[in-house]
Parts: sequence; structure tokens; C-alpha cells
Amino acid sequence: MDYLEAAINPNIVAKNKFPDHLMNYCQNAISGLVAGYFYFQGSLFLQNYKMCEINYKLFRQMLLKVMKEFNIVPEGIVRLAYQNNDTFNYMREECKKSIGNYVEDKSFKDFIYSIDLYK
Repeated sequence: MDYLEAAINPNIVAKNKFPDHLMNYCQNAISGLVAGYFYFQGSLFLQNYKMCEINYKLFRQMLLKVMKEFNIVPEGIVRLAYQNNDTFNYMREECKKSIGNYVEDKSFKDFIYSIDLYK
């Protein structure tokens, strides 16, 4: 899940330097979250529960960071993630190429909504 940090952190830095492109950087960060979701689903498929725990904690941490930095709520993240269904499906297929099989035990929307943001 190092990918998650690598996909999100540069967008946070860039949005501070180039605020006129805030929405582009927000979309990029959300794309990172979508990929992170699929990587987490891959760890579920492998039944590697230690990796699931680590990936879940990092995903939650990065979700909170995206919410704070881009001033966006979970509903906004879900809406932007699904805004272009072709892009979402493309990411699903691309992630499958790099991680192999995975299960979608919850949709991205349900996964985001299931995360306890106040722990």
C-alpha cells in the first residue's frame, strides 16, 4: 500500500502550490483511494489477514487525510469516485492486472461508509 501514499501525498503538496487546480488534485487523490480499495480487496482474496489489518489502517489514515486536506466528506468522495463509471471500471481492471484476483466484499461506497472516522 506504499502506492496509496505515493498516489495521494504529491496531490496534497501540489494543491497547496497550485490552488487553481484543486479539483484535479482532489480527483487524483480519490483515484488513489479507489486503487487502495482494490488493493485491500486483494489482501482479502489472499486471506492474508495481517496484511488486511495493515492495509485497512493505512487506507483509513489516508482517507482521513484526503478528507481534511480537500475539505470533502465521504459522500463527496464516493460521488467523485463514481462520477465517471468508465474510469472506475478501468481502474478495477488495471488493479486486477497488478494485484491479481480480489473479492469485492463491499462496494467502494459501502467500504468508505463502513470506516469508523472517529476512532
